[in-house]
Amino acid sequence: MNGIDALASFIAGLTPETIAPPVRDKLRLHVADNIGAWVAATATAEGRALIAFQRELAAAAGTAGAAVNPFDAVTVNCAVARLSE
Repeated sequence: MNGIDALASFIAGLTPETIAPPVRDKLRLHVADNIGAWVAATATAEGRALIAFQRELAAAAGTAGAAVNPFDAVTVNCAVARLSE
């Protein structure tokens, strides 16, 4: 088993009970913070430009709306979230 397989196996085996309460608390805060940053950044000029870029990617791929391949969607949405942090 290589490192990626070991990490995937570890993550697949996680349950709320196997994660220490302090880690769960930090994870909740981290997720809420990232969602807030993502939402706030959509109101910036840069955020709107990234969203427009995502739509351009979708149009170039011949898909409707903002549907793009998952890699592009993750990349653009991570970039938007990082704008306000």
